[in-house]
Amino acid sequence: MGGAQQALREAETRAEIAEGKLALLHAAVPPAAAPRPVAPNEEFRGVRAAKRLTISGELDIEIDGVPAKLVDVSVTGAQILASASMKPNRLVRLTLPSGDQTMVCKAKIMWSRLEPRAGQMWYRAGLSFTAVDQIALETFIDGQDSPR
Repeated sequence: MGGAQQALREAETRAEIAEGKLALLHAAVPPAAAPRPVAPNEEFRGVRAAKRLTISGELDIEIDGVPAKLVDVSVTGAQILASASMKPNRLVRLTLPSGDQTMVCKAKIMWSRLEPRAGQMWYRAGLSFTAVDQIALETFIDGQDSPR
């Protein structure tokens, strides 16, 4: 039994040393830099890369030639509602009305979910722009933001 007791004492000593080192490391990290623990049922909320403009009313747009509605828009992407299937990771062509012309943006569907709307099933999807005329898009957003 002497060997087992000796091994147990050595393991306890190593554990105490490790706990001491851990306490020193925790003391060295300022509280503001320590990560906030996440509750088990808390959802992840990403940080927005750009300010989004919510579209008042409904603005008709097209996704790959299919009629859709613009929900919100920013210089990095948009949220849309479409009656056609919107599969994530698919590249699409978004057509926005811009005065007397139309503006075409290329985008990637980042997420999509099916939801009931006005007695029908619609796809709500988040798009990330992959190719867009940045100046024309900013002009479009400014025009939507200003009072009509």
